[in-house]
Order: sequence, then C-alpha cells, then structure tokens
Amino acid sequence: MDEMQRNTTAGEVAEQITGKTAGQASARQAAGNADRFPMHLFWIYIFSFAGQAIFNTYINLYMSSLGFSTSQIGTVVSVSTVVLFASQIGLGILSDRVQIKNRVVQGLYLASALTAVAFYLSEQYWAVFALFTAFNAFFVPIMPLNDNITLQLLEKSRWDYGMVRMGGTIGYAVTVAVVGFVLRDQYGNIFWMTGVALLLCLLLSGRVQKVQLPKEEKKKVSYRDIIKNKNLIGLLVFNLAFTLGTVLFNNYYPIYFVTIGGDSGYVGMLMFVSAAAEVPCLFCIHKIVRRMGTVPMLALAGVVTAVRWFLMFFLHDPLLITLANALHGFGYTAFNYSIVNYINRKVPKELRASGQMFNILLGQVFSKCVFGYLGGFICQYLGGDVMMLWMGIVMVLATVVFVIWGMGRREELQFL
Repeated sequence: MDEMQRNTTAGEVAEQITGKTAGQASARQAAGNADRFPMHLFWIYIFSFAGQAIFNTYINLYMSSLGFSTSQIGTVVSVSTVVLFASQIGLGILSDRVQIKNRVVQGLYLASALTAVAFYLSEQYWAVFALFTAFNAFFVPIMPLNDNITLQLLEKSRWDYGMVRMGGTIGYAVTVAVVGFVLRDQYGNIFWMTGVALLLCLLLSGRVQKVQLPKEEKKKVSYRDIIKNKNLIGLLVFNLAFTLGTVLFNNYYPIYFVTIGGDSGYVGMLMFVSAAAEVPCLFCIHKIVRRMGTVPMLALAGVVTAVRWFLMFFLHDPLLITLANALHGFGYTAFNYSIVNYINRKVPKELRASGQMFNILLGQVFSKCVFGYLGGFICQYLGGDVMMLWMGIVMVLATVVFVIWGMGRREELQFL
C-alpha cells in the first residue's frame, strides 16, 4: 500500500513538473512569436495593395479605352456602390460574429480573383458594369478586415501597425510604377495581374495565425454604440472630406492627366510618388502622434492635403504634378493611422471589424455613391483641374471646422 502511494505521489510530481515545463515552453514560444516580425502579414499587405494598385489605378483608363465617356464611368462608380454598401455592412457583422475571422477574408480573396479574370468574358458596357460592381463588393471589404485581423494579432506584440502596414505601401508603390510601364496603354492586362496578386494573398493567408472570438467574449453589444461615439463620428466626418478628394483624384484625375501629356507610364509614376511618400511617414507616425497629439496632427494633414489639391489645379506640367503628389504621404498616413488605431483602442472588441467597415462605408463608399457621378460630370465638362480646386476648398473648410470642434477634445481623441 505504501509503495502504491509512493508511486502515485511520484507520478503526480512528475506530471506537475512535465506540465510546468510544457507551460514554460509554451510561454517562451508565445514570447518568441510576439518578438518575431509578422512576415506573412507583411507579404499579404504587399500583394493585396499590389492588386489594388493595378485595378484601381487603371480600371477607369481601361473603360475609357473601350469608349466609355467620363459620365458613363461616373455612373458605374456611383451605382455600383449601392451593392458595395450592403456588402460592407453584412461582411462587417459577419466578421464580428464568425468564430474564425480569417475565413471571411480568404473567401473574399478567392471571389475577387475569379471576378477579376471574368472581365475577359465581355467588353459590353453592362457586363463591365456588373463585373465592376461584383469585384468591388468582394475586394473593398478586404482592406478593413485585414486591418482588424492585423491589429488583433499585434495586440501582444512589440510591433506597431504602421511597420506591418508599410508592406502595403511598398507593394502599391512598386507595382503601380512597374505596371504603368509594362502595360504600354494595353489596359486589358490588368485583370490577370490582379487575379494573380489576390491568389497569392489567399495562399499566404493560410499561414497567418487564426483570429478567434472566444466564447466568453461574445457579449451582446449594440451596433448603435459605434454611432453614439461622438468622437469617432467627428474623426470619420473629417476623414470623409479627405477621402472625398482622394477618391475623385484616383478615379478621374488619371483620365485628365493623360490629356495634358501623361501616358500609362506617367500615371504609374504619379501613383508611385504618392505611395512612396508614405514610407518615411509610416516610420515616424507613431512618434508624431505622441509628440503633437491627434488633433494638431490631423489639422496639419488637412492643410497639407488642401495645398496638394490646389497644386493639382495650378500645375499643368506632368513632371511637376507628379512631384507635388509627394504631399499625399503625410496626409494619407496621418488620417489612416489615426482612424484605424482609434477604432482599435476606443471601440469594443466585439465591434472593431464593424467599426473598420463603418469607416470605409462613410469614406470610400459614401464618396463614390454620392459624388462619383458628380465627379465624372465635373471632370468631363469642366476639367480634372477644376475638380481638384473644389476639393481644395472643401478641405480648407473641413480643417477649420475640425480644429474648432477638436481643440476642446484633445485628450479624448488621443489614442496613444
């Protein structure tokens, strides 16, 4: 009997030691993972933004090459956004409720790649209209969902979101420059290139750690909490003014740009300079936010953006226009970094994916839906330079209103 007790006691001690050792090993592995740079996420940003650079930069030039007028293109952009509106809301809610968030994004990668290749089936206006709508419904939600997954995986890591997001900037900048020269005004090649980039994202996403919502965290949280957050709504409205100019610039200015001496190569360089200017900003944006504060930094970003749009009106030399777009770097980085991180820190965890979707919904979707046709009309009948003049005026007014509103909320709006 005593021998059996001794054996049992020895077995329990051995089990405790083994369990303790395993726990320590697991802790060391977790610490090691936290210190290791998330290369798979970095490469996903590279290829997803490469796909965005190829499609978004040249799709309107493709439609223009088919003989569609700028007003017809504006109609495609505006009306297709209604479907995008529904998909944004539905996918945001689905991602917040699904057990493994990664599966939603993987499905969107596959659907987007297949839709991109489907453009080769027809060049008729209504077919292109339908495919453009379907592609955006699948592709646009990928970006905020990727951000949501990345931020959750980085919560216990020493790496900042800006360092990982830099992969997107690199992918966009390099791709848009190279593809611009490779295309040689043959814009039909953008669809297989986009499909390849998205399939690479799909393959890489299988190597990313799964983001799960534990059962104990499935609390009943009202989606009205997002709308009730007045500070978040204030930031999103100011971001809307910035996004409006960016959407119109990306969709219509390249069409105007080729009429004043640009070509596919010049368009590529125009977008390359804009994206490359984000790199130094992403390196130091964390320190800038801490030193200046959210409100002063965004106010400065508003001023810089307004100057950029005014230069697009006054300048008519393709080289000078290309160089002036380096101002995009600080403006875009400041707005994107602030909104994404504010949502990640100030919105309940159960609503973060929906919060990121709401940001895209109010910015990208609302801008395209409400002002897409108007932008196409102005660009066709008044010129792309006049369109950007109006965007400069809008940005000045929005910055003044934001400063008046935000100076009394500096502490509340600080997220670092």
